[in-house]
Amino acid sequence: MFFCDNQSAIQLASNPFSHEHSKHIDIDYHFIRENVNSGFLRLVHVKLEYQLADILTKALPQQQFHLIMSKLGILDIYFSS
Repeated sequence: MFFCDNQSAIQLASNPFSHEHSKHIDIDYHFIRENVNSGFLRLVHVKLEYQLADILTKALPQQQFHLIMSKLGILDIYFSS
């Protein structure tokens, strides 16, 4: 199961028809689509504020940062609420 915050990516991977706008996408995309269609993979939408990978890729508001840290089981010993 893959969690994704991009609805368009989920629809592209799930849709069996090729679109004019997606012709530039390479073999990785087709590999994912085949696995989704076979039922081997399931793509699940995750709201942006709960995307755990964001803590490693972008600056976040303090509240969201601490929410994600707690979901990952990380404690900030210097943070006082």
